Amino acid sequence: MQQYRLLLSIIALMATACTKETADISEPSQETSIAHATVVASGPMIYSSKTSGGSVAIYRQPNSKHLLKLEGVHLAAEHGLVIYLSPEKTLGAGSVKICSVAQLDGTALYELLTGFDFSLLKYLVIQTEPWEETVATATLA
Repeated sequence: MQQYRLLLSIIALMATACTKETADISEPSQETSIAHATVVASGPMIYSSKTSGGSVAIYRQPNSKHLLKLEGVHLAAEHGLVIYLSPEKTLGAGSVKICSVAQLDGTALYELLTGFDFSLLKYLVIQTEPWEETVATATLA
């Protein structure tokens, strides 16, 4: 049991010590709650190949951390998906990679890195890996 604690401690330390500009997590946050959080932006998902469905929201927690919630989003790609927040509908210099996932099936909650002005990131963009084809977007208002 102690070996597992040591291993988990090392993994947690490595994850928090990363100083990238991306929150490269492949699993939704299990420890985070939106119970006392405030919605700062939200919008419906628009898909490139099917009818609309699902939504996205950015929440601000009482501790000033931000969360990204995808609800009712069902997507899969052969090699995975990448989720971005962007100031434009297409990706560019100001876009921020949130995470890579194998698929999206229902509701997922992701912690966002601090230090970004989320009021400038008006779009959520989901692309396939490695072809970078946009498969879904949402305008955040």
